[in-house]
Amino acid sequence: MRRLSIPSLPRIFWVVGALLLAMDLGLMALYLGWKLEWVHDVAFDLGHDRGASEVVQYAKMLWISMCGGWMAWRTRQPVFVALSALFLGLLIDDAGMIHERLGVRLGEFFHFPEVAGLRPHDFGEIASVALWVGPLFLVGIAAYRRSNPAAQRTAWGALGALVALATFGVGADVLHQVLTSMFDVNGLHSFLTVVEEGGEMVVMTGIAACAIALVANYPEQPALPVGGDGQDPGVPTSWPPSITNRPPVTNDDALEAR
Repeated sequence: MRRLSIPSLPRIFWVVGALLLAMDLGLMALYLGWKLEWVHDVAFDLGHDRGASEVVQYAKMLWISMCGGWMAWRTRQPVFVALSALFLGLLIDDAGMIHERLGVRLGEFFHFPEVAGLRPHDFGEIASVALWVGPLFLVGIAAYRRSNPAAQRTAWGALGALVALATFGVGADVLHQVLTSMFDVNGLHSFLTVVEEGGEMVVMTGIAACAIALVANYPEQPALPVGGDGQDPGVPTSWPPSITNRPPVTNDDALEAR
């Protein structure tokens, strides 16, 4: 039987991922302590706007956006610009509570119905996010087509992570509203809050660890001049971020090439 080959991940991925995951689990524990009235600061409520968990999420999104910008500058691949802009947009939207505020206005303007526990502003929030994510997604497709294969592989990995993030941020949120409106079960709200908010936190932790590891494993100096495709030859720009095994160019090799 053919064995499954799993790419080795750099140590920094595991170190950063473990530290961020420990922080996520600690915030989830503090939330449960707040629900049990062992902790009295509402900032530890996972659903509290601009609470402790959201501030940590802001920091992750900022680092991911910065890592994307750094990779765009180093590799000159447009897809990294799009990824950096996307996470910066998520940060601005989340920190400014833009989709919540605009969602209320859209819900009132379009008179969205209340369906299965979903309120008009819930539909408005989904529509408000689509208003800016949709055009940016189209820009991302154009950037993807203008990028090299290595950067495109990174884009596919990022897309998978974004789907997972949307599953918790949108899918679990909708499920939360529907189930809590249908069943009055003690502890159901708290459980679904941990699934929804905690799932977002863990996924964002994975993305941040990948982004930081990708930047950390990018060589400071390229081995050869930049090629016509805008990429440093032999330099990795995709996940998993592992340094190429190509032997370094020596003076003898350079003389023979001449």
